[in-house]
Amino acid sequence: EKKLLNERNIIDSEDIVETLIPLGITEIPETYDVLWKRDSTKNLLRFIDKERGIMKKSKIITISVSKTSKIVSALKSLSEDSTFRTLKKANIIEGIESALTVYSNYIRKGIQLEKVFEVLPEIECYRERLILLWTHLLSNSIWAVKGEGQIKILARVIENNIKVSIEDNGVGISSDIQDKVFEPFYTTKKAGEGTGLGLYISKQVVLEHKGEVSFQSSNGRTIFEVVLPISN
Repeated sequence: EKKLLNERNIIDSEDIVETLIPLGITEIPETYDVLWKRDSTKNLLRFIDKERGIMKKSKIITISVSKTSKIVSALKSLSEDSTFRTLKKANIIEGIESALTVYSNYIRKGIQLEKVFEVLPEIECYRERLILLWTHLLSNSIWAVKGEGQIKILARVIENNIKVSIEDNGVGISSDIQDKVFEPFYTTKKAGEGTGLGLYISKQVVLEHKGEVSFQSSNGRTIFEVVLPISN
C-alpha cells in the first residue's frame, strides 16, 4: 500500500500506512488522495493516532466492565441466601443434560461428546446449584479442547455415592498451577474470558452437598471427578 501511495505522489506515505494499518484499514482509495496531499496531513495523522488510542482504551474498559459483571454475577450466585434454596429429590443425569443444553452449540460444531450414564437413584440436593456445578466444569472442558476435541462424561454409583467424571483431551493444567485452580479469582484465561471463580464456586457447591471434588491433569488429558453422597 505504501508503494501505491508513492506512485500516487503522496509524500507522507509511510506515516499514513503506519497510522491506518493498526486500525484495520488495508486499502486507501484514490478518492482520499486530495486529503493526504494537503498541508494539514500531519495534523490529520496525529488526530487519527489520538483517536486510535482512545478506541484502544475504550476496548480495555469494555473488557474490564464485562469481566467485573461476570464476577459480580458469580459472587451473587455463590452468596445467595440459603433460605432461597430448597432441598429436593432430583436426578443427577437430568441436571447434567440441562448443563449440556447450554453448550449444545459448541458441541454440535466439532466436539465429540461421549456419555456413559448408569441408572442413578434420585438424591436430595440443591438442584439448581448442581446444574451450576456441571455448567462450570463443562465450560472448562470446552475451553480446554478449543471446540474441537473430545469430552467424556461418566456417571455411576460407587458404594453409597454417585460419582461423576468429566474428562477431556485438551491442553491440560500444568503441574506448577494445579494447587491453585480452586482458589478464587485465579485463572489462566485471557482478560475478559474468565473470572477465576468457576472452579472455586464448583468446589463450594460440592462442599454444600458434603461431597468431594478432585482432578488429574496432564497434557492431552484432564479429568474432574465429583463424588456426592446418595444419603446426606
